[in-house]
Amino acid sequence: MTAWLRLVPGWAWVGLLAIVLTWLGWLQLERVTAQRDAALAELNSTRGEIAALESGLEWRRENARRLMAALEQREQALTAARETIRGHREALDRLEDDDAEVRDWLSDPVPGGVADWVRQLRGPHDADPGDTSGAGDADGSAASSRGEGESASQPARSAG
Repeated sequence: MTAWLRLVPGWAWVGLLAIVLTWLGWLQLERVTAQRDAALAELNSTRGEIAALESGLEWRRENARRLMAALEQREQALTAARETIRGHREALDRLEDDDAEVRDWLSDPVPGGVADWVRQLRGPHDADPGDTSGAGDADGSAASSRGEGESASQPARSAG
């Protein structure tokens, strides 16, 4: 076999080696180019996904801002309503303390029919969320916001 190798001149072997190396280099170049193209396609696809996700995220942030603003307005309205109710209760307490006729009227028991009618008007779902005095309990009873010994300011309870 070495005799066959010696029959071919050296320059032909160098040329054949150059052709084989060129062909292998070209195959490597095609492989790397295909990998690059695939990576660029994936990059473009990922950029599109990122843009869509950022758009969704921005919408959620804006929605959260709107909800926070609405919640803040609601809290302000509830605070104002609580202050108004507190002011009316204080005025009623002052009126009860200062006016003997009102004090006598408040100490009279409320007829059961009137108390039931008021409970039906108010209903359990209308209870003031800031009211910790127990008004609007499920059984219709209300606890006093004043001390135990001051029963004149307690709401009347039905006798049934």
